[in-house]
Amino acid sequence: VLEKSVAVAQKGYDISLERFRTGTINRNDLAQAQQRLTTAKINNLTALIDYQIGLADLKRRTLFDFVKNEPVRAIIVE
Repeated sequence: VLEKSVAVAQKGYDISLERFRTGTINRNDLAQAQQRLTTAKINNLTALIDYQIGLADLKRRTLFDFVKNEPVRAIIVE
């Protein structure tokens, strides 16, 4: 869902950039479109980071790798 949000924000920004180049909108309108794109990208990255952290925490707590579908092997450091 967030990837689609980024795609929509990117298209909106591209349209706004073209409109700015033709003089239809001003600098503030372009800045708002850029801010929406930046916010969408940050939200997408934040969700991905949260997912990876949750997956790593689950792996640590259960000693099972759900990505590889196998138990976690112990690594002995001497």
